[in-house]
Amino acid sequence: MQRITGHSKANVSGWHTSRRIIIIESDDWGSTRIPSLETLNTLIQQKKVEFCLETGFDKNDTIASPSDLENLFEVLSSVKDKNNNSAVITANCVVANPDFEKIKESDFSEYHYEWITDTMTKYYPQANPFNLWKQGMDNELFYPQFHGREHLNVQLWLDLLRNNINGARDAFNETVYSQLFHVSDDNRTYVLSAYDYRNESERLFIKKSIHEGLNIFEKLFGYRSVSAISPCYIWDDYVEKCYFDEGIKYIQGGLFQHYSTFQKKQFNKAGRYHYCGERNKSGQYYLVRNCFFEPSQYKNIDSVDKCLNKIKLAFFWKKPAIISAHRLNFIGALDMNNRDKNLKSLAILLKEIVKRWPDIEFTTSDKLFDMINKQD
Repeated sequence: MQRITGHSKANVSGWHTSRRIIIIESDDWGSTRIPSLETLNTLIQQKKVEFCLETGFDKNDTIASPSDLENLFEVLSSVKDKNNNSAVITANCVVANPDFEKIKESDFSEYHYEWITDTMTKYYPQANPFNLWKQGMDNELFYPQFHGREHLNVQLWLDLLRNNINGARDAFNETVYSQLFHVSDDNRTYVLSAYDYRNESERLFIKKSIHEGLNIFEKLFGYRSVSAISPCYIWDDYVEKCYFDEGIKYIQGGLFQHYSTFQKKQFNKAGRYHYCGERNKSGQYYLVRNCFFEPSQYKNIDSVDKCLNKIKLAFFWKKPAIISAHRLNFIGALDMNNRDKNLKSLAILLKEIVKRWPDIEFTTSDKLFDMINKQD
């Protein structure tokens, strides 16, 4: 008997449909990363701070500019599905970023945050990109869902700052927090994993951040997010319960869920596999990404061809094609070529999708959840 692996189970198990559905889930909207190329080069030259440059994030990712958004929306609106709907981004966003000035005033003893609208005003004072977010929402090209209050493990970061570990304050002075750290008594080397906690105090902080973050989300967008995607794909049962208590009905993610440090020790395992339409003990559904358009991360791969092959496989198994496409692929502030080259590839991908599958349906993750929920 053939053994069903995590990868094959994702196709065989769960929810199926004869409809050809395309979802584009894009993470990190609203979060800061690298404020400028000059800042990045300065920190690298100082040799006090280490970055994860090979993934492309620290070389390309930052707050989306008005022109980034305008160009992205132009590409999305250039194609139509069988229902005359344009391609649409499910934009998983954070709603706050660190308030560096107030944190410094507290001598790194207290955490303070600012709403993303304030961050955007600092980056682009002449034309706040949030107005374009709302235009994208009105034109059904850009549909925000919840990615966290901030894309940051706050308590780990504050510990590093208080103890001035491995250039933490050097990066902080440049309003950067995405660097790598190597600390002997803590195997968490990346402060972006917001829900990778070790103890009860950190766990309670996460619960509060989810509660506050979802309330801010509702105030910003005028509706409650019904889904969540945990930063860096790291979460556990406790986080799912926090989501449930706040009205989250489905959980976006990849094929494999990485447990928090706390739950790894509790169960002595790294995580678990999921499949689309699977339900947890609280009744929340999992949506699993099975296609990838990530040219900024994988520069030596034909992202269009690879994504088309994954879409073909998803449709063969009568699964929705859920495409992962992080924000950094569409950002040009640090490298204009990054945005322009990738948007050309995205345009080719979308046109080829419509050509190969004329009965395609572009939609958002929440509407896919509605389909699954009604069928069940």
